[in-house]
Amino acid sequence: MLKRFLFLLAAAALLAASLFGQERSKVGKLGQLNADAPIYQKPSTHSRILYRAKAQLYVVLTKISNDFVAVVMADNSTGYIESKFVDRLPYDVGYEKGTPTTTESSRQLGFDTSRGGSFRDGGAPTEEWRQTLLRNAMRYQGTRYVFGGNDLINGIDCSGFVQQLHRQLGIELPRTAAEQIGVGEVVPAVDQLRPGDRLYFTNSARQRVSHTGLYLGNGYFIHASSSAGQVTVSYLTDKWLNLLVGARR
Repeated sequence: MLKRFLFLLAAAALLAASLFGQERSKVGKLGQLNADAPIYQKPSTHSRILYRAKAQLYVVLTKISNDFVAVVMADNSTGYIESKFVDRLPYDVGYEKGTPTTTESSRQLGFDTSRGGSFRDGGAPTEEWRQTLLRNAMRYQGTRYVFGGNDLINGIDCSGFVQQLHRQLGIELPRTAAEQIGVGEVVPAVDQLRPGDRLYFTNSARQRVSHTGLYLGNGYFIHASSSAGQVTVSYLTDKWLNLLVGARR
């Protein structure tokens, strides 16, 4: 079985260079598949197929031509998809210099597993529901951070961001991150995270759950960040992993 998989970055706009005091480097443009499509080893339909990608998948585009687009693979090699299968989105994708490109996927983080209720009376969120949730989340990137804010356009905080996005899709969550962690199916380890899962972080004193965001895939998450002053995309650096105390779906 091929060990190469898409470098799934649902990161939209290039983050500010000052985020967490680290310089960021541009990787490429964000794209999304509009249909199931093969990823080839070379820009030719006669080339070896590396992976059969599904519609709605986010990809990072590094080269674009009339016939093929080049995409980043998990091992940092390049794959090629026919251009007609890819919608180009008006977003840059970047990473923080000095951070790894993958998380420690098997790392057990001591997630709080003592709490957690049901989702929709026991029903798990569908893949389509997850994709809709994340597409909606990306629309509000850049919204101003406001402590206690509930407005996705004019100002919002982290738990309000997660709450309002779920409310758009008919799911009611409590208002604060400390309350929200008590709702949903427990995700016990990083390697079991799926796009759309809710992440919960403690504060530096590790006294309470104080922050939340939505997992995008491949180590990235979107959240209303007080330090960035806006809704933004961040990478799960060691700093964030050390503060991560729970995940729910």
